[in-house]
Amino acid sequence: MDAAEKKRLDDIEKHGCHVIQVLAEDDCPPFSYSVGIEQSSGYPEVIIIGLKRELAHIMVNE
Repeated sequence: MDAAEKKRLDDIEKHGCHVIQVLAEDDCPPFSYSVGIEQSSGYPEVIIIGLKRELAHIMVNE
C-alpha cells in the first residue's frame, strides 16, 4: 500500500470519506468526488462539478 492509498483509508476511517479533486482540462470543468461514503454510511457517493476545490471539499464533507 502506498502513502496515497493509506491516506484515503485513514480519511475514510476518521472522517467517513476521502475527497478527490480533478483539475479542469481543456473544455472540461474541475470536479471533486467522494470515496467511502457508501462504505461508512450506506449513502451514495457525491460528485461536485464546476466549483473551486475548497468549496467542493466543504460541500462533500457536509
